[in-house]
Amino acid sequence: MGGADLPVSRWRTGAEPSRRLTARKEKFSRSIAARARLPAILQHAQANVVLACVSSKLHLCFSYLGDPETLQRLSNSSLPGAWPAGMAGGAGPALSAAVDRLARLDERLAAAPPAVRRGWLAHMLLEEAAASAALDAIAVDADELRLQAVGALAADEERTVEGVDRVALAAGLLRLLRAVTARHPRQLFTANRLAAAARLRLKGRPGEIAAGLLQERLPPSLIEVPDPAAARAALARALTPEAMASWHDLPPLIAAGGFLGHWSASGGADAVGGAVGRALVPQLLVRLGATAGPVLFPALGFRGHLGRYRPDRLLTEDGALIAWLEACRRAAEVGLALHGRLSTAHQRLHQALKPARATGRGGLVADLLTETPAVTGAILAQRSGLSAAATRLLLSRAVAAGALHLLTRRDAFRVYGPLL
Repeated sequence: MGGADLPVSRWRTGAEPSRRLTARKEKFSRSIAARARLPAILQHAQANVVLACVSSKLHLCFSYLGDPETLQRLSNSSLPGAWPAGMAGGAGPALSAAVDRLARLDERLAAAPPAVRRGWLAHMLLEEAAASAALDAIAVDADELRLQAVGALAADEERTVEGVDRVALAAGLLRLLRAVTARHPRQLFTANRLAAAARLRLKGRPGEIAAGLLQERLPPSLIEVPDPAAARAALARALTPEAMASWHDLPPLIAAGGFLGHWSASGGADAVGGAVGRALVPQLLVRLGATAGPVLFPALGFRGHLGRYRPDRLLTEDGALIAWLEACRRAAEVGLALHGRLSTAHQRLHQALKPARATGRGGLVADLLTETPAVTGAILAQRSGLSAAATRLLLSRAVAAGALHLLTRRDAFRVYGPLL
């Protein structure tokens, strides 16, 4: 995997955690007093803050967090009527749990070293691509995508689905996710901008597009569009300014579910695929100010629960809403677990590759191995600027220390990955 393939992360950095937390508490208190959103009180207890609604039916929607600003961003609603009817019932605890996990994940990523953040995003995109493919009835493992990215996946006729390699189909979803997460959220939520990001071919008749592909006159598309005219109309309906503005009146996690429901109802799923709508969810939460970077990858939350993915019923059935919020919680828990494992792997790699001299590049190699899900000796040598012999020595040291493992056992073509 080349460095150009990795999305750009935009998590906050800068002030030390204690000062940042104090500033956010002050900003949160001023926001409550000035804008009078969701009647609430702040209760301080050992640096933890709880936001409790005055309504006894809604107080379960919130939970203890170390950062009240993140809690407010994730569960804020400007109008009491914007809460769904089922929020006072079973959806309340589901929202509370999802908010708690997602807020913790967002803050941990904000405080993580850059290499861990980049590695976390690269690994999560692999997992999300495999999970999103499963929702489209394409069975692919994330390890297959990991090996395919470095050209280490052997050919297999059993991978073909209707004459198309299923791993190649999932790899297209992975490229789509990388393209979307690399863009600024403001450059995605119009039909033309989304088409540019995903390289959707929305001009010309299908016959003309097929001819262009055969003559290699058109750039490769991330998603094939059989009917450009229908796709243009569907995207225009799904991404109208009025629809995008309406999501700001809802709690962001509810808005994200509503966006997927609207994507399905407007024909976007039929025209360009449900995977495109799912790929937009992480950036929608960034656009709404709920997270500082792409954090929530929804397809992961439905892994093992494929039958509960019903975007067409979101916000109209309590069961579908609860299933969505529970999926958000599960996806955040996957992210939290990956962050913990990757942080440990990053520390082990730095310990194993600690340079003997101040000018040594062991730290650089440790960061590169952390942020790259799969790498060969040749790729690592090119990215680090080391010789092939020095690269092999460092890789051997990392493997011997238990900080790195071989993804393939072939002596002629070895692929390495962090031990997670």
